[in-house]
Amino acid sequence: MSTLIANNRFLDKLANELAARAEDSGKSVDTDYLFASYIREFLGLGAGAFDAPVDAFPKITEMVERLYSANVSAFNACYKESIAAGRIESAKVESLEFKRKAYWPEWSHVQTIKHLQYLLYQMAEGEVYKSDLYNKLEKLISKLCMAIVDQMPEYEKAKWGFES
Repeated sequence: MSTLIANNRFLDKLANELAARAEDSGKSVDTDYLFASYIREFLGLGAGAFDAPVDAFPKITEMVERLYSANVSAFNACYKESIAAGRIESAKVESLEFKRKAYWPEWSHVQTIKHLQYLLYQMAEGEVYKSDLYNKLEKLISKLCMAIVDQMPEYEKAKWGFES
């Protein structure tokens, strides 16, 4: 396996997208509602529509910084032999710069999931994949996937249980 370190541009965009989704206070239970609810839950906020924060960006940037730090740790674990041999330098957690740019999501639901999966993959080295943060992100991705499936007409039509 290989690991890359997510760059500031990607992490800034991710923070903007997640904040925009977390702030959604729609009341009808659809994919947007479920995404907002699960992202708020991931942040440790209330999941209901009435719990939607006015500004989720500070809380999101804290979480994205933690994810980035875990990503750097995973990178160093992946390449520990190369680092020890002096072939590459150990990665250091650098200061990230976040700027609020988006108040409405620009990514599709599926694109949001794919970007979160990319970050999860980059964290799957060393002890990071055993961490609470890794498991929390993995659980968020699973819930977001189910939010999409739950809204599909063919899922609604599918039989519940087994009939012989």
